[in-house]
Amino acid sequence: MSKRNACDTGLLHKKTVKRRVKNELLMEEKVKELRVIAASELLHSNCDAIDSPPTDLLASSSVIRSPQPSTSSNSESIKSLFDQNKDGNTASQVVQLNHGEVSSEDTSEIENCYSAVSSSNIEHQQHGLLDQHDCNSDDSAISDTEDDEIVQLHHSVYLPLLSISFYLGNSLTKVALAGHLKILNIATHHSIKKLASPFTLMSKYDSRKTSFKIQYVCREKQCKQLLVCGGDGHPTLLQNCGHKHIRNNSHCCFILQLPIEQQLLYFMEHHGLPELLQQVDPNIRSDVNSGTMYRKLVESGVINSFTITLQVNADGASCYRKSKYSFWPLMALINDVPYKLRRSYIILLALWFGNKKPPRDAFLGESITELRRLENDGFLFKGILYKIRVLVVTTDTVARPLLLNTSQFNGECGCNFCLHPGERVSKGKGGTRVYPEPNPDDEDPTNYPLRSKDQHLLDLEFVLRTGKPRNGIMGPTPLMNLPDLDFVKAFVPEYMHAVCQGVFKQYTGLLTSTKDGNGKKPWFVGIRRSSNKMKVINMKLSQAKVPYEITRIVESFDDFSDYKASMFRTFFLYLFPVLENVLPQVYFRHVCNLSYAIYALLQEQISVEDVIKVGVLLKYVVLDFESLYGKKNVGINVHFLTHLSQSVIDWGCLWSTSTFIPESFNGELLTLCKGTQNLIKQMASNYMLKSVLRDEVLQLLKNNKVPSPVHSLFTELLHLPHSRELSKGNIVSNGKIKLLGRASPRSITIEEEVAIRNYMTKNIGLRPFLDYLAPSNKINFSGDNSWEDSWAGFERNIFARTHQWDGFLFDSWINNETGWPVSNYCV
Repeated sequence: MSKRNACDTGLLHKKTVKRRVKNELLMEEKVKELRVIAASELLHSNCDAIDSPPTDLLASSSVIRSPQPSTSSNSESIKSLFDQNKDGNTASQVVQLNHGEVSSEDTSEIENCYSAVSSSNIEHQQHGLLDQHDCNSDDSAISDTEDDEIVQLHHSVYLPLLSISFYLGNSLTKVALAGHLKILNIATHHSIKKLASPFTLMSKYDSRKTSFKIQYVCREKQCKQLLVCGGDGHPTLLQNCGHKHIRNNSHCCFILQLPIEQQLLYFMEHHGLPELLQQVDPNIRSDVNSGTMYRKLVESGVINSFTITLQVNADGASCYRKSKYSFWPLMALINDVPYKLRRSYIILLALWFGNKKPPRDAFLGESITELRRLENDGFLFKGILYKIRVLVVTTDTVARPLLLNTSQFNGECGCNFCLHPGERVSKGKGGTRVYPEPNPDDEDPTNYPLRSKDQHLLDLEFVLRTGKPRNGIMGPTPLMNLPDLDFVKAFVPEYMHAVCQGVFKQYTGLLTSTKDGNGKKPWFVGIRRSSNKMKVINMKLSQAKVPYEITRIVESFDDFSDYKASMFRTFFLYLFPVLENVLPQVYFRHVCNLSYAIYALLQEQISVEDVIKVGVLLKYVVLDFESLYGKKNVGINVHFLTHLSQSVIDWGCLWSTSTFIPESFNGELLTLCKGTQNLIKQMASNYMLKSVLRDEVLQLLKNNKVPSPVHSLFTELLHLPHSRELSKGNIVSNGKIKLLGRASPRSITIEEEVAIRNYMTKNIGLRPFLDYLAPSNKINFSGDNSWEDSWAGFERNIFARTHQWDGFLFDSWINNETGWPVSNYCV
């Protein structure tokens, strides 16, 4: 018997585990009873189930008992047997227990010795298990027993947590939860008090409930008036705005505000103190802390070791199908923690619910007030004063003008990053606003300066004085009330919406849509599965083997209308070679350029020099977009490509400020509500409950052993982090080369080995692109650009990734005079 078996809390269960021992020693009944008592005490102290001796659970367990001696000597006799067993002089064997054989006399006997046992061992408990060394101090007593038996946590510890996880993970109603608990009570013979009812199950978390503040807003489209509420908390019938309102809340628009400080304190208590991110090379861009804006704040003393920095996000999502009502979460991510933790814990600031976009001042007002207080006055944690700073605001193209109080993207000066006025052109039966890029090769190219905070304030002064907009500025924004926030630089051209759901989606639409005469264009590949080109693309996609990091697989190109942003990213960053020999070469090379540029800015880190080069490349991508697809297709998302490199310079690589995390959070909130009433309240309360539950479960799994199916179920219901193993179809070598496709081991030739070694040791970078730009002196560079690779006979496609280069190498690409099939600046 292993050391940990002395601590087995499973003796409380109806059917305990059979322990096999090699020696055939006689069973000592009193020692077995004592272990039941000790384990039950520790279990109940860990679970906070009761404060008195565990007579109810012991009554439902089964112990084979011998005739009992007198009650007066029970404590001393049992304690002496326990001490004797600790010295290794007594061995015991556990047999299968039968239910219902503990009498009331036996229970009173256990009560008498309850305190005697606990006084010597309670200090050694940890999460329901006694310390191994203190349970069996003599190693010789267990030297000849089995050591492979694993002691697992008793089900009364994890079943309540698993029940709440099941309730949240499957969006159950309280009625369904009550039925689920009844089934568990039948299965456990009512032995777990926490499973008695939903009320007792949730009572543990009552002290951690967050107080909500609700503000009602007039539901008329153009009215932004806050409603006056009566004594019952509901809006009155007549309001100052003159609009009548129904007394119930079923058709109201409202904002639910959550306390920020309480959530920060909880995070710091359970996840540790956020630390000032380690500074990296100033010539490298990676996370938010590597950006120029972050460094300036550190140098000026605004950010120090006691500052918590946030990035705020606001975006809308639909609550129901075929309904005008939507919800808008206002949330914040903590920059000063590792990326994985940043993803798993989000601070919820406010929630809007209504049949229109949220009114800016009401939506941001309360949160901005509390953020301003926390920035100026800070908050105490363990006697240390911490302050917060909002650095970045990430939104999509629709929400950005709403928060900044500027004109929309389809209006004049609709770009929030530069003063490009745009141009109105006809498209289809109407018109659209485009943002064509000035050609730098022109004799006198037009330059549109970037926006700045000072310029914004000057334009705002003009707007307030004259009442007319200028440079797209419509009025003030509540974000101006946050100190030390550059509310112009704080906004970024977020790549998930601008690129994945913007440019990439536009690309696929151009290739497959017949609108505006696209069916006769050279880039058109067909509609659905009817064309031969579409069949070729789908065939290649079905045979493609992607790296194991990719979770969403693209199997058909004609279903792109159902693509998620991550699927567009997968196709254009990893699977774009399926378009080779389908698109004309000039169009295919244009896709290659865009793919390379976006991948380069999405690397874990990238040098500032490479960022500048990629910025030049993206300008030419936009220029070619107009020449290849027409000016009418150079919309705001295509224009945003020219601002991506500046965003990386200011705030780090694109992944550090993307909205993939907030968008995933929106989907999570939708799973936390049920029915059609009080959705926002359900989202807020259940999210807080899930955050607390998730931390408790992670702590439980970290410090205890639970059955593998239970661990898997926790991971599935609460979306806990787990490691993905490589599939058989992927092989990863040293991190620089990844072989795509099912493994087919074979020996490579000397020529192939030399080619791989030569290629991976070269500083490839953007060499072909730089060769193209060198004659016009747009970029100065130096270095050898010779190509001597020999890939004859090497038929496997290799996906090579370094911090400077990414691409697919094909035989037809390498076997030419220059070693690269480039024309102009294709990389």
